[in-house]
Amino acid sequence: MPKKINYTLTTESLGLIEQAIKNHEDLRVRHQATLIRLLHLGQKAR
Repeated sequence: MPKKINYTLTTESLGLIEQAIKNHEDLRVRHQATLIRLLHLGQKAR
């Protein structure tokens, strides 16, 4: 059985992710940051 990966972020990391979602120029970076935040919240990346 595969191990469950822990996607819990620290408050500093979460702040950087949220800042990237709001302010980054590159759309790909915004999308990846959104996926990372959803994983942190316990949702699937689909």
